[in-house]
Amino acid sequence: MVKPNIIKTSENPLQTIEVEVFDEYGEKLTKQIACERPLTVMLNWKEIVTLMTLGSRPEALVLGYLKNQSFLSDPEAVESIIIDWETSSAAVITKEDTSQLEQALKKKTVTSGCGQGTMYGNVMKQLEDYQVPQNKIKQSEIYTALEALTHYNDTYKKAGAVHGCAVCKDDKVLSFVEDVGRHNAVDTLAGEMWLNKESGTETKMALIEQMPSSVEANQPCSRMERQIRDYFQAVSGLIWQRQAIFFAATVLTMFYFDPAKSLGCYGAVLLTEVIDLALDRRVKRSSHISARQAASYVRWILVNTALSAGAICLFVYMIALQQDVGGHFTPLFFLFAAALFAAMNNHQIISVLAVRLSIYAITFFSIVLFDIFLVNPPISSELWLHFFTVVFVMYFIVDCSFVYLRMYRANMRQFEELQAEHERTKAALEIKSQFVAIVSHELRTPLTSIKGSLDLMKSGLIGPVPKEMQGILDIASKNSARLADLINDLLDLQKLESGEVNYRFLPMDVRELAIEAVEANRGYADSLGMEIETDFPDGLEDVAINGDTRRLMQVMSNIVSNALKFSKEGGCVRVGYEVSGGKVRLLVTDNGIGIPEGSEEKVFGKFTQVDSTDQREVGGTGLGMNITRKIVENHGGTITYESEVGRGTTFIVELDILREAKAA
Repeated sequence: MVKPNIIKTSENPLQTIEVEVFDEYGEKLTKQIACERPLTVMLNWKEIVTLMTLGSRPEALVLGYLKNQSFLSDPEAVESIIIDWETSSAAVITKEDTSQLEQALKKKTVTSGCGQGTMYGNVMKQLEDYQVPQNKIKQSEIYTALEALTHYNDTYKKAGAVHGCAVCKDDKVLSFVEDVGRHNAVDTLAGEMWLNKESGTETKMALIEQMPSSVEANQPCSRMERQIRDYFQAVSGLIWQRQAIFFAATVLTMFYFDPAKSLGCYGAVLLTEVIDLALDRRVKRSSHISARQAASYVRWILVNTALSAGAICLFVYMIALQQDVGGHFTPLFFLFAAALFAAMNNHQIISVLAVRLSIYAITFFSIVLFDIFLVNPPISSELWLHFFTVVFVMYFIVDCSFVYLRMYRANMRQFEELQAEHERTKAALEIKSQFVAIVSHELRTPLTSIKGSLDLMKSGLIGPVPKEMQGILDIASKNSARLADLINDLLDLQKLESGEVNYRFLPMDVRELAIEAVEANRGYADSLGMEIETDFPDGLEDVAINGDTRRLMQVMSNIVSNALKFSKEGGCVRVGYEVSGGKVRLLVTDNGIGIPEGSEEKVFGKFTQVDSTDQREVGGTGLGMNITRKIVENHGGTITYESEVGRGTTFIVELDILREAKAA
């Protein structure tokens, strides 16, 4: 076909730009962001739609969009495509009849997909009878394609927030594009294939929901990949043990037999060792081994195994030929040791084990049968005894091989079961974390509105509140506040468990931390009719720790508010610290109800409280102290408590001192 004339008034725009941003601590950072731009699509100078795009291949994008929306059907009729980024427009000129264009634009269908897609005309009706081709794809092919795609997603690696789409054939990526919308990426490749008259029957289109590289690398490991890695682990792990054996055997045979032949055989064995180590390095460098790569590795291993076994058997033959008939104890013992070593350490890949043991068995029998052939002894001769001994030895080695093989396969099945369980657990945790985060975020907005409305009603700003409604409003306000606390705690817990909390460790003064915690809770203490005060040691100041101020304030506020909650009206809560052995101990002491012995799991557990009855006087989410412990542990510290029922509790947060306390 004659391809349309593509006219561009300027180069394609940058996919990303560098911008300055501020993090949650107000620090200025330099980041890359994706450059989303408008591109107004016109067909025969009639405006169709404005697409938001990165614009890496605008001519393919607009053609794919118009084709997929059924505005175009004949690629031969397209005369030219004009891309003008100064006006952010793309004009497609075609000889195809576009008289129905106006009518098609009047009928719009807004889809429920991400970003609200709009379809024109009767596109949905055209898809009613469409049958998706049922092409079978192997799991290994998917992993191979995904591995290949990780080398193409440059924009995502720089800025994130984009989708990728590729056309693949086997394990090769034929074309790849990234864009802000997945539909843009698909349309771009569709337009490209349409222009090139590619049917796609021999290719596969892969749409990628871009993920961090750490996730991409955690693809499930196939059984063959596991076997190959285990094989080379044994190869590299026993390298010095094998070399010691080879070297000792070589020195021994050099002394008693031909030195030149011994060294020659030793050199051949060393060469196969070098090949194994080279293959081992290649395997270790690969984050994932595809089915095709695995087959190639197995072929190389088989060839090298044959060479290694051949070199060892040549060494044994060399010794045997220099001995008298029937006097082959030394070479046969060397061969037995090599075969037993193989049975114990080469069972990961059964074809490799079979090749090595077959070569050894042929050598075993050929040595003893050659003696029998030369002498032709009677059945009572020791030569026949040697033969039957070799039969017994080979049976023993084969039996050992099967034992180690069964043990390895049992371990592999157990490993696969554990891996599958791990994947299920990980998926469940991810779903749980996503659920908690989504629900919490979705609840926070309406709850804030509800709480604000309740506070507004209670204040009387929108009119007087009848006495009979005052109690109901108080209950609703308290419960909305409790629900808000629960949502905030859930979000904190989800972030802590998923490792999403970023700590900003800076030197901070312990005394200032304690004072700030007291002042932050003084209003709460007044509302409960309680006292809160500091209790600092005399002559001790400037005790510093390394910590995140905001998170440690959260820790202290949780502990202090709990102490106030569980103390009786008129009581007093004291906040202080002490220094001991390079550690600082932050102390929060109350004279409240105390904690029964053996309640540690309830105190620091999730959704648990010491008083779990329906009639408990003090409310709470049951998450505060669990979050507190996680934050303290992330600071390298510990949190404990000392308590006596009816007399009170002291919570102790122990942290490392950044610099020693100075005496006044």
